[in-house]
Amino acid sequence: MTKSKNLSQILHAIVLSATLMGGAQADVEFELDGMRHRNETSSGALSKVSMAGGLEFFIDGKGFDDMPIINSVQFLPTQNAEGAIPMAGPPLNIDDQIQSATVLGRLAYTMPSVEDATGRTYDALSTFYIANSDTNLRFRVSVANTAEATDSVCPDDALGKCEVAYNWLYTPYLHDVSPNQVYWDQDINIMVNSM
Repeated sequence: MTKSKNLSQILHAIVLSATLMGGAQADVEFELDGMRHRNETSSGALSKVSMAGGLEFFIDGKGFDDMPIINSVQFLPTQNAEGAIPMAGPPLNIDDQIQSATVLGRLAYTMPSVEDATGRTYDALSTFYIANSDTNLRFRVSVANTAEATDSVCPDDALGKCEVAYNWLYTPYLHDVSPNQVYWDQDINIMVNSM
């Protein structure tokens, strides 16, 4: 009889500790640790992003779906953005899906062009920001797990680790080339007519 009582107490203790541990994890179940370039180990803001996109980076955090393609990267404007809602970026490309290890808390993503992220043209954006002497277009990144209808965001004390700034100064233009926005490591074919 004492064995069954002891077994009952042990099972009760296991269930209680599992419940308490589950409750402690629920507070940080959907949280981002930050973003980083794919060749770096520490997280921080991405402040030198070409308006043409193309920057490959990792988003570290918890709450991602096991299948990378199910996750949706969201962009929330942070400038003059009262009442702004996050905009969904393009889906992960095949390279992002291969580079991701969502079970380990790592989601790979390639920065879209500012046109793809906002749905606005370069001309409309450049007119506004250059007129206001601002060379950056800033966003806070979050990840929506569309299968579970949850969002992973940076905690309030680490919001800077989830900031991305598109920068006109890192967006070189080539005239008479299409597309004329270029980014690092982009393949461009140029035909020169010497006549």
